[in-house]
Amino acid sequence: MIFYHIPIKNIWEGPRCFKNKKFTHLMADTKEELINFAVVDLGLKINWLQHENMPSLTHFDVTGIFLQKLLKNKKAIQLNGPEWTKKLKERKLAESE
Repeated sequence: MIFYHIPIKNIWEGPRCFKNKKFTHLMADTKEELINFAVVDLGLKINWLQHENMPSLTHFDVTGIFLQKLLKNKKAIQLNGPEWTKKLKERKLAESE
């Protein structure tokens, strides 16, 4: 499953390309599924992958035109806040087993 949280406005310090823009974190059940979707369907660059060696946190930050593509794509599921938190807890628990 490919999933992301409801896009939020970035109010934190960070790369200028994200400052004051909506963004989301894109994740998937497997790293391979995540990379394939992000690169093939959205056009993200593989070197934008974050936390590659931490399976429960591996993700892409998505903003701008890539966020627009993601929101139109039916392959990815948008999760609300509680759903997102539950999914992250499940991933962390599975990683520790």
